[in-house]
Amino acid sequence: MVENQNQTLQSVGLKAGAFAAAGTGRESGQLILARGPGTLNAHTLTRSLALSFTATVDSASLAQFALGTPASPALLQYNLTLAMTVRNPNKRVGLYYDGVEALALFDGQRFGFAPLDPFFQGHQASTEVKPAFGGQQVLEGDVTQANLRTQLAGGAVEVEVKLNAKLRVKVWAFKVPGPRARISCPLSLPAPGAAAGAPAFKPTDCKVWF
Repeated sequence: MVENQNQTLQSVGLKAGAFAAAGTGRESGQLILARGPGTLNAHTLTRSLALSFTATVDSASLAQFALGTPASPALLQYNLTLAMTVRNPNKRVGLYYDGVEALALFDGQRFGFAPLDPFFQGHQASTEVKPAFGGQQVLEGDVTQANLRTQLAGGAVEVEVKLNAKLRVKVWAFKVPGPRARISCPLSLPAPGAAAGAPAFKPTDCKVWF
């Protein structure tokens, strides 16, 4: 039985073993899993495996993004929804995304947080993720508040959406802990109530790293 398992793993470039991070590609979202300490079924990893994934924001809507109330002039009221595609291009491994969380930021300040359901991606599979942010948050700093007012007046708002997740890697029947994955998506969004003819949102590729 063990011999058959080894033959199967060797067919995808691996033997049963332990995984350890040996290097990262911060801009490309690529991680090299190489020989590491520990064993699985008394074998060690003999070949390295390059992991990668991609993310794109396909659509986004900023229904509300208003600063200030009579009682609290620094209070940001917001409603942001978006649809993202996360893709696993790997031909040999599946990816589990656990502890998935989405964050929304303006001018480096976090104003929104949304936990998301964990999910699994098989070989060369894509998953649609739909973070939604709504509520209110104090926006600190006169400069940041002035930046927002300027952007709103100009008809477009620059925000950043981040996704964080803890990966597990599946190779054949084996599942091993992976790295923490991070996704950053800088977005230019039409301001709520922008004049007709204002630039529409364009699908945006995100940066991914481990």
